[in-house]
Amino acid sequence: MSPLTVQQPQPTVTTVPSFQITDTSHLAVLRKLCTFLSHHCLVTTLPPLPTRYPQCLGSNEAAMRAAALPEFISAGVVLVSPGVALMSDVVLQEGKMLVSPVPGLREEKVFQQLVRNEPVEETEEGKKSPKYQRLEVKEDLKIDLLVVGSMVVDEMGRRIGKKRERVGLEFVLGGHSLKKVVVVTLVHDCQVVEEVPETMFSAQDVAVDIIVTPTKVIRIKNRMPKPDKILWSIVTKNMMENIPLLESTRKKDKDAGMKVKLAVRSVERIRNREFGERSRVREVEMGCKVKLQPLPKELKYSELKNVLREKVEPGFKVGLLKFGIAIAFFKETNSMIIEKLQDLTIGDEKVELELMEFVKKEEKIVADEDTTTRKKLVMKSKFKFEKIGNAQSDDLKEALNKRSVHFGFLKIFKNSGVAIVLFQEEATEVIDKLEGLAFGDNAVVAVELELEEKREKKSPKPPMETR
Repeated sequence: MSPLTVQQPQPTVTTVPSFQITDTSHLAVLRKLCTFLSHHCLVTTLPPLPTRYPQCLGSNEAAMRAAALPEFISAGVVLVSPGVALMSDVVLQEGKMLVSPVPGLREEKVFQQLVRNEPVEETEEGKKSPKYQRLEVKEDLKIDLLVVGSMVVDEMGRRIGKKRERVGLEFVLGGHSLKKVVVVTLVHDCQVVEEVPETMFSAQDVAVDIIVTPTKVIRIKNRMPKPDKILWSIVTKNMMENIPLLESTRKKDKDAGMKVKLAVRSVERIRNREFGERSRVREVEMGCKVKLQPLPKELKYSELKNVLREKVEPGFKVGLLKFGIAIAFFKETNSMIIEKLQDLTIGDEKVELELMEFVKKEEKIVADEDTTTRKKLVMKSKFKFEKIGNAQSDDLKEALNKRSVHFGFLKIFKNSGVAIVLFQEEATEVIDKLEGLAFGDNAVVAVELELEEKREKKSPKPPMETR
């Protein structure tokens, strides 16, 4: 029996309402979607997480509809992004060439061909050998169809991917291989939303051309342009260190006169008021150290972190995971962690918690990158933003970074619902880049303000002489 054969229809496909986007934060939307899917019992395997595409009811039907698309039937080479594994089997069953991104983009190449390992045998340790064998592809490879996962998507083709996805980077670094590719996404009907806010869809994101659900196919009438360059303002230093191809690409863009400034790291960095001085980077202050056992011996770091993220504050660290035991550091106190994790279950076993002695490290002070060559930044324009709704500072910073503007001072006045921001760009450039900026249903109004020159401090008058 074919793996796509479904014996019983899924009655929930047409009865569940569509998910509604009500937040301005990308991560908040993903978390609420995961809660929505769980609440309506729409997932078939593991509980949904912001870092993983959900396996929803009706995925078999959606895959069959995708396989019947004329674009799929005529395609010779199909690129399937991680998270849409079901389509990988379909591609090979139809005798097409299956291509996948290099895991983590950790090599000097972007794509590899996947060929099924036959048969899948168990090793001496009891682990199964990989399902697919990875092979090199030719440099002139042309990809006909790209299948991507989506957390939510609208009928204009805008989509929101999972947290930390790299489809946009893969698309740009893939270059000529994806020049005429058709982009398809498979989702549940409830994941097709009325509108994905523009602030959550940047020039780095890949728009889709066809949406396939368990009940229908939606073709985008006015297809959106695909990314053709890297948006360096959302690329982090960590990504530069782990993705070899970024360094050479950044050099080419720099030589071409493009702006290649990386994303500003702001979560753990506390900058001094004057630019150019040393920055103080504090280690995340931890509150307790806990041993967790027993755990499944095949459990991976990423899987354990995903489970913990649903229960504790972000910023925790897993220091050790070996032989079914993990040592983790948390920001919360001992009592808080015991309360939050007392019912923790992984697999079929309840996880026992053991508090361990924890010595807090003293604050470290390190020099910021490029401090020796850092120059004082010059602000060239000042704006007041009105009608920002309930947007927080992080929401506004994320929106500005996606529009590739470089800002310094930023302050939101919650009572009046306005923000004041200083920019390194001239006013006309800021206006062009921020055209159409909105938070939810609120179109932001940008008002240019006069940029005052910094006044020089006057030296105090000398004391009067007394006779």
